[in-house]
Amino acid sequence: MVEQERNNPEFDRENIILHNATAIFDSDPELVRRVGPVNLALQQRQIVCITAGNNQGKTTVLKMLGNMLIPDEGFVWYPPNLRTRYITEIPLLLTGTLMYNLTWGNKVKHSDEDIWTLCKLIGLDNNLLNKPDLDVGLNGQRIPQSQRILVCIARALLSPADLLLLSNTLDNMSLQQAQAVMNVLSKMVDDNGLVCLEVDRKVDQSLRKKKTVIIITSDSSIEEMCDNSLLCEGVHAMEQGQKQPDGSMVWYDQNAIREKKTPKKDNGTTVFAKRGSGGAYTVDI
Repeated sequence: MVEQERNNPEFDRENIILHNATAIFDSDPELVRRVGPVNLALQQRQIVCITAGNNQGKTTVLKMLGNMLIPDEGFVWYPPNLRTRYITEIPLLLTGTLMYNLTWGNKVKHSDEDIWTLCKLIGLDNNLLNKPDLDVGLNGQRIPQSQRILVCIARALLSPADLLLLSNTLDNMSLQQAQAVMNVLSKMVDDNGLVCLEVDRKVDQSLRKKKTVIIITSDSSIEEMCDNSLLCEGVHAMEQGQKQPDGSMVWYDQNAIREKKTPKKDNGTTVFAKRGSGGAYTVDI
């Protein structure tokens, strides 16, 4: 069945797709919860924001997109060899130097000049720039949390990332800091890479891999900086479900994911295109 769906000519292999993706949480025998099914198709080369209230399933959807959580039903599809990086709201730094944390896990070798240029663009403090041997301490405790977040973002961009997933990552910094990061991400998406890095500059833009950023945020100012905004509404419903024969309760989703700025179609899967490129349209997958 899945192979038939993927062979459908209307299935655009350049899109990032969730098809009937459902996560089932049943660790508690007295409570089974479902997130989904979610049907969603995203065109690449845009910054997408996902917003929702608490316990509405937005983090689960983001983790399914990043293959950190495999759906119990349905599937996730994105183009082959798409490098995915996921950053949480709690910055994860290693004990060691600043440069060690910036380059840890990188698949590409960058010059020190390029690394510090990128760090400056995203807003790393001047007292941290050009200090590769600075000891960040246990879990980075010797530098402010907002700066730890920027180090994590820089590391992901240097690694590099084609699909960047930010889970409330920008909510714990000032609007000015978030704006600096969003400016860099927007330019990366438009240019299919970071022209401040030699490894991207030496490749023609048309030959670079497409870039996409998906953000979870509760900050309306950050949401306004994105190309598209999705509302995760009722995917993780907390209303009482039907009682099962064994006495357990099942919570069902009330609605699938929908777009905030463009009305969702009644049938098919909404494909979210970058603002100004034709809007949303549907495909039947």
